[in-house]
Amino acid sequence: MRVPFKTSYLHDIRLFADGYRAARYAVLVALAVLLPFGLDDFLIAYAVS
Repeated sequence: MRVPFKTSYLHDIRLFADGYRAARYAVLVALAVLLPFGLDDFLIAYAVS
């Protein structure tokens, strides 16, 4: 079992645990924003209804 050694309180209040997780969320947000521009209008209407 690994016990993390914390040197400041910034470790407790960070939004993401590390850069890898921040990058994953950035990719998901980018896909969610760009996906409607790449899909056909019929597919968007079908997914929403």
